[in-house]
Amino acid sequence: MKNPIEDIKNTEDQAEKIVSQAIKANEKKLVSADEKGESKLQNVAEDSKSKLDVISEESRTQIKKLAADEKKQIVSKIKSFENIDSDRIKKATKLITDRLVKTVK
Repeated sequence: MKNPIEDIKNTEDQAEKIVSQAIKANEKKLVSADEKGESKLQNVAEDSKSKLDVISEESRTQIKKLAADEKKQIVSKIKSFENIDSDRIKKATKLITDRLVKTVK
């Protein structure tokens, strides 16, 4: 005949083993999930960094182009002012020369 106390003790031992195994399995799953999460976060971070690098490089290129365009415009304006001043000087010189010629005559 089986001893009921012994049966209860065996059942408790089996229950403890099952619970212990379940806890260990859950811990492994949590560690695995945590590692996967860290890996995904790392991938997202690397992807974001590479996208930022691309955007940054594109921005630098655009800034260089804008600066070059601005420089061309400034040089063009300076040249047009030089031409205007040159034309004014020529006109002023001609006026002065004409007046001197009239005065001398």
